[in-house]
Amino acid sequence: MNLILQTWSDERMATEIANADWGATVHLVPITLALVGGVALLAIVWSAINMFKNPAGLKKFGIGLLILAALAVVAYFMSGGPVPENLQGMVSNNVYHWVGTGILLTGILIAIGLLILIYDLVRGLFKV
Repeated sequence: MNLILQTWSDERMATEIANADWGATVHLVPITLALVGGVALLAIVWSAINMFKNPAGLKKFGIGLLILAALAVVAYFMSGGPVPENLQGMVSNNVYHWVGTGILLTGILIAIGLLILIYDLVRGLFKV
């Protein structure tokens, strides 16, 4: 949270937290974070165990990870620009740049997924 709001003063943070309408769900946030973190950790550990059982899968994973890293670098250099005036003082330039990178990378991955889906559907139409 400090990265996102790193330019806010302690007074402003205290004011925003005090004025927030947390409602009845505030107690569910730590539980949700713990569950999501646990599932993510379990997925990573399970995948790592299966990769080391199958060395060919480890090679495919490495290639996929390198492609993902290359796409992330492309998205990083495509994103950026100055922080809009209405966000200055709330978000730093670095955070704004990384958020843009994440949005662009998501769009790139969605486009690749759609192209693969269309390719598979067209290939299935003409398959004998």
